[in-house]
Amino acid sequence: MMHIQEVSQQLNLSKKAIMIYEQKGLIHPQKDAHGYRVYQQKDIERLMQMKCLRQLDFSISQIKDILIIINMIFLI
Repeated sequence: MMHIQEVSQQLNLSKKAIMIYEQKGLIHPQKDAHGYRVYQQKDIERLMQMKCLRQLDFSISQIKDILIIINMIFLI
């Protein structure tokens, strides 16, 4: 598990971008005993997917739709 600063540095994403993805419901980090967000491997993988899709000029709304489809495929 990592805190937002570590995730931001590892993925070269701004903390603001990570927070926006959370606000839009694309990731759901847990909080530690002190109330700080902690990101698990699944959150980091999701952020990597979103970063790639943003680099391909997909909007956040489109990314949300794509991730819904990906989730449906893997649940089958």
